[in-house]
Amino acid sequence: MATIIRLLLLFAVNVLLVNGEVKEGNYCLSFYYKKDEEKHLPYDNRYEFLACKEHERRTCCNKNHSEAISKLFGILGTKTSLSSDCHYYYQKLICSYCDGEVGNGNKLSQRSPIICSDYCEYWYYSCKADYFDNSHNSYVFNNEEIPFIRFSFAPCSDHSVTCSPLHLITADPVEFCQLNGFAVNSDTVHSDEYNHECFNGVTSASFFGPGTKKSSKYKKTIYKTKRHVPKSFIDNIKKTYSDFIKDINIPVPALVFITLIIIWTANQIVALILRFYDDIATN
Repeated sequence: MATIIRLLLLFAVNVLLVNGEVKEGNYCLSFYYKKDEEKHLPYDNRYEFLACKEHERRTCCNKNHSEAISKLFGILGTKTSLSSDCHYYYQKLICSYCDGEVGNGNKLSQRSPIICSDYCEYWYYSCKADYFDNSHNSYVFNNEEIPFIRFSFAPCSDHSVTCSPLHLITADPVEFCQLNGFAVNSDTVHSDEYNHECFNGVTSASFFGPGTKKSSKYKKTIYKTKRHVPKSFIDNIKKTYSDFIKDINIPVPALVFITLIIIWTANQIVALILRFYDDIATN
């Protein structure tokens, strides 16, 4: 009887594990992958990044991307005269490419990260007095490690010929953000709240938690001639029940309730049988 109850309790736990798990988002987009790399969900790359460390818990970027972005930050800091506030937002917005929900396409529009309008305005007004040009800047473009980061114009460098304050080039924050390769969403949200539609500086890792561990990444199916045999009878039951739960469409609370009713009913039946045999023995 104890074994039966343990199995039924195991079934109830499986219901919660199979149906109550957090659903992952989409796979990372192809331009984040290394050559011949398998498709995968955003990774947990903790302790690997030099730059954009706020995103490393849930990201489609890899260590090489982070190193390339770190070099770009160094160039922006040494070859331009960006103000500290403007430089801060450049770092945050460039790093948005490494956010897990941008990398898997949920916050991407035609390869442009979607940022919230308020965040776009913060960026513009932080850079309003800084000098820019709209010519091709070699220190920003043509980086093979981060080809997905795009700018149509960038801060003036030592090699710039004509420079103007940003507010004389454009007075429109949206145009500024679009010229820097970003799409702008009209939604407004408090800066410390996660937004599902656009990036506002709050990382997806802070809402969804860590991404997939590299050790458990998805691999191609390898077909073997030897048939897999479960380690034990219990493993076979668990697998069969797990597959069954995935195939049916019943709410989790209902499944748990049904399982508990089965446990209670089985317990009552066994109790009646034992009482019956006790009565026979005493008579």
